[in-house]
Amino acid sequence: MLRRAATLVILAMPLAACGDSEFKQGFDEGFDKSWKKSFVKSCVKGAGPRVEAGMAAQLCDCIAGQMQEKLTRAELSNPVSAHSEEVGKEATDACVAKLVKQGGG
Repeated sequence: MLRRAATLVILAMPLAACGDSEFKQGFDEGFDKSWKKSFVKSCVKGAGPRVEAGMAAQLCDCIAGQMQEKLTRAELSNPVSAHSEEVGKEATDACVAKLVKQGGG
């Protein structure tokens, strides 16, 4: 019985190792896309009627991208921290400045 279990473990190890990185990569990509889509949707909705929808979408997409560059997936999943708030504020300020510069204002 013990020998059979050991054989199964030995056979499963290469399979797990082979698919693990592909699974993680796929999971990470899926998380990134899903998080960004959800963030942008919520951000645009939060901007409300004060900001033109296209401009809000550009701003929110920029903020999301910068936050994804600076925060871990764990931080993005649970963004209630001083660090996450600081990164969000910095990203917002940078993206507003970028869009104002692009708009010639």
